[in-house]
Parts: sequence; structure tokens; C-alpha cells
Amino acid sequence: MAVKGEGAEAALDAVAERLRDAERSVQAAREALTLDEGPNVVAAKVFLATLREVLGDEEIDEAVARRAALTASAERAWSRHLGTLYDTGQVRELLGGVSRQRVGELLRARRLMAMADRSGRKRFPAFQFRDGEPAAELVQAFWALVDAPVGDWTAASWTASAHDGLDGASPAEWVARGGDADRLLMAARRDAARLSR
Repeated sequence: MAVKGEGAEAALDAVAERLRDAERSVQAAREALTLDEGPNVVAAKVFLATLREVLGDEEIDEAVARRAALTASAERAWSRHLGTLYDTGQVRELLGGVSRQRVGELLRARRLMAMADRSGRKRFPAFQFRDGEPAAELVQAFWALVDAPVGDWTAASWTASAHDGLDGASPAEWVARGGDADRLLMAARRDAARLSR
């Protein structure tokens, strides 16, 4: 009996040693992950933790992780391309302290460019404003695209992107330089027809 006990004890000791080795490996991996706590590492950890909160124990495959990362980064990429985006309060202030209802009226009358973000809030590209007023020609071109129908973010991107039909200027630059409004609208309508196919 004592021999069996000694064999079992030796086996348990071996298992305990392997567990200690595994714990040391896990600790080393944790330390390696915390060596560089730069903003991207911290953001990646928060991103993964949030996925775990939402999905629980469900496996996160590469395709799901990639889609989540693309979705999370999309708004930032748009903002980088479009520049400053105002919220409704900032537009109210810029337009001289008008009411929220007045901003809504201007949108319904298509006298402002705006896009809805993922939460449904309106975002207004700052470049549409000249001396505190929306540039009517630029706004008209934007709505020509949205009516095509082209998405609001795509239409806003169009207004901020270089265009061969406008001598290489973006529609926003074209308007700022005093370019021909008819030529701008013709370019918008042509591209709207092409993009909506």
C-alpha cells in the first residue's frame, strides 16, 4: 500500500510542477503584454474586452474581429478625410444661435450638408461654411448625390475629394475659389448617375 501511495504522491508532485510551469508561462505572457502600454495596446485590450462583454463565451473568429475593427475605425477614417465635423449645437452657434428646430428646417430645405452617424446624430462638415453661412452651391451638389441615391457619407466624401471635372480641385475647394456653380452641379449630377448604378 505504501508503494502505491508513494507512486500517487510522485504523480501528484509531477502534475503540481507542471501547473507551476504553466502558471509561470501565463505570468510571463501577461508581463510581455503589459510591457508596452501605449495607446494602441490599451485600445486593443479595451476592444477585445468589449467584444467579450457583448459576445460572452462565443468564439470570436478572425472575420468577426476584422468586421468589428473596420466598423470601429470607419468613423475615424471618415473624420480624417472630411476634417472637422460639427454637431448640431455647434452649427446652431455658428449660425448665430438659431434653435435646434431652425437647423432641422434648414436640413429639410436642403440648405445644409449633414450625415447621420451610427447613433443617428447629425454631423455637419465644417468645410461647407463660408463666413458662418453654408456654401449654397456645395450644398446643392451634395444633395444631388444624396438624391441619386448615394449615401450621405459618400456624398460628403465626394465634396471633399479631388475631381478631374473641376480641374483637380475638390468641390469644396472649387466653391471656395469661386468656381462656376453650373459646372459643379453638372459634375455632381454626372457622378450621381454613375454612382447610383
